[in-house]
Amino acid sequence: VKSLWRAEVLCALKQLSPSLQVEMVKGMVASRRVSAFALHCWAACEGPLLLPWAASLRTESSGSALAAMFPKSNAPAPPPAPFCERPDSRGVPVSIPKVRLKKDRALDKVMEVEKQIKPILRIRDLIMMSKRKAIPFRFLYLKKREVGLRTSVERIRKFIQQYPNMLELYMHPKENLEWIRLTKEVLELIEEEKRIHAQQEQVVVEKLSKLLMMASGRRIPMYKLDISRHYFGFPDNFDTIIIPKYPELFCVVHPEQNDKDSHRDNSILQLVKWDKSLAITEFQKKAKENSPHRGVGEVESMEMPLAFKFSYSPGMAIKRKVQEKYAKWQRLPYVSPYQEERNVWEGALREGKRIICFLHEFISLTIEKKIELKFFGLFRKEYELPTNFVKWINRFPGIFYICLKGSVCTVLLRDGYERSCLLEESPLHQLKIKYAKMVQQGPILRSRMLKSRGKNRSTWTRSSKKSWSSESSDEGWVTEKENMT
Repeated sequence: VKSLWRAEVLCALKQLSPSLQVEMVKGMVASRRVSAFALHCWAACEGPLLLPWAASLRTESSGSALAAMFPKSNAPAPPPAPFCERPDSRGVPVSIPKVRLKKDRALDKVMEVEKQIKPILRIRDLIMMSKRKAIPFRFLYLKKREVGLRTSVERIRKFIQQYPNMLELYMHPKENLEWIRLTKEVLELIEEEKRIHAQQEQVVVEKLSKLLMMASGRRIPMYKLDISRHYFGFPDNFDTIIIPKYPELFCVVHPEQNDKDSHRDNSILQLVKWDKSLAITEFQKKAKENSPHRGVGEVESMEMPLAFKFSYSPGMAIKRKVQEKYAKWQRLPYVSPYQEERNVWEGALREGKRIICFLHEFISLTIEKKIELKFFGLFRKEYELPTNFVKWINRFPGIFYICLKGSVCTVLLRDGYERSCLLEESPLHQLKIKYAKMVQQGPILRSRMLKSRGKNRSTWTRSSKKSWSSESSDEGWVTEKENMT
């Protein structure tokens, strides 16, 4: 019925004079019926007569739909803007239906270990920041929220005493106050970490280059990289030791500071040289290794889309309609986040493909294939993520897993884990395993120390009782002997 009605309207417009055609189009604009056939009206009407009137309606809400159809001049429309110039504030419609999520106990176990280690590592960082390599107990109580210990003084003291193999609580000889310092075992692990960072300097340079190559304008503020350095395996002083060594790759820009940002370092790290050898994702590397065909990574040129591996939580059922949507989405060409111009956001599925490919590569660059969700919001402007990027993560539970352990929202990459074990272990991850073992051994050593102290006290009390009873029996024998005499 709509097509017949549209054809009749077009025939009627052709029979009218140009002035009446303008009046008819005005009436359609006023009735807000131009969204379906404004283009057909333009084909049927006289273009030169409608151009001045459409230009006058550009600022009005009623003529916005029609004005979009009429250019100001007869010149051809400019090509679409590159990816780096696209606005980042709009939300992309999610075409994948909702999926009922379920917990994965194996991946929750990974975050449970992280929950136990995190307060100890934060206390370690606080101690290493001080010149004396020790901090007062009162200072730790003031910084308890940053450490993650929102408890009383007595509970914080018990928490420190629970790990005698990592933290040592002692009385300062001069100030007569309680101080905290690290044990020799932890100091040895810190030295080992420094050696690992020195050996993996080239890996840090490659990761920095990749993060900058994916960013718009090839630049990222330095403070954002400093906040997220532990996830990517960057050393604490990478901005002063590693970056100045490579002036041919990186450049530090110092813009003018505003009054609001005077407390923050506004220096920006910018990429100087584009390296084609690094413009390949970790997903494409694995596809090349696992596939017998060579050059599968060049998906768009060869028109061979790469399929992501889907693995769900135990007991999670996916409906047939959702599986069909996933199959259609998998057939779309792979969009590399290292492409300079990616004009693929015309449809929701293609834009979703770009978002998922970027999120997969961003998490793949981390050491443990996981990162807190807040860091995506931190880098949203640099990587031009839409406002609803969290919905895309939730709609693909076979690729990502969101864990809420420790009151922190963390995104894990499913293909990076085999149950609760990380598939690609780096030296820094192996070092973290050593910290986890020490954290597990701490309460055991504490209980053994208390038991040994209790035994020593019981043996001391028993020996003292025996000596007292022997002395009292001797004294009693002497008094009885004297009475008999």
